[in-house]
Amino acid sequence: RARRCAATCSSPLPTGASFPVGQPPPPKKRSWILAIVLAPIALCCFSGIGLFVWAGISTSKYSDLRPACDGTAVAGAGAYTQGGANQRAAGFEHGSSGTWVLHQAYVNRASQSDDVASTNVVVCVEAETEERVEQCPYDNSAGGVNVLERHHYMRRVRVIAPATAQVIVDQFVYGSEPAACDEWESFAGTGVYSRFGESVTDVDIATFVQTQL
Repeated sequence: RARRCAATCSSPLPTGASFPVGQPPPPKKRSWILAIVLAPIALCCFSGIGLFVWAGISTSKYSDLRPACDGTAVAGAGAYTQGGANQRAAGFEHGSSGTWVLHQAYVNRASQSDDVASTNVVVCVEAETEERVEQCPYDNSAGGVNVLERHHYMRRVRVIAPATAQVIVDQFVYGSEPAACDEWESFAGTGVYSRFGESVTDVDIATFVQTQL
């Protein structure tokens, strides 16, 4: 193991190295090492800037569609035809700031639109909430009562025709169900306990949306 030196500690010479008395050691050739280290850092930085710019351009193409999630028709959006083939979509989620944020993972890649004009429907997904689905009371050995509550997660999903603001679908998509209440359960004490299923995933939503296109 090697222990890190303190600020006042000086590094010893490599084994077998010596310099004439009164003559400073020759300068270390670090420029090529520095170039090797900095080159990938610079590449990453420029790549990151490029991705940031690309993401900004990509998002701006769809920004005019956001009002549809609030019930406002969008001029220039593609027309929606009920039962029509090849309906293309853009997905949005309700962000923490209260605005609608582009999130194309809610739409299968083959069904994603390219811009406002090619968008026949928008998918508006609300923040995740939870709902109690069952209460299971238990008598414990101390003479008290325990309650096990089962909860599942859900997200409200609306499919909207942006050209008219018509709501085509408005329903909840649920995550997995929590494990069932068994006949016997173990508790750390008397009180109410909760059991949760898994969160709603992007795949859950995309699978549901695909059945509506």
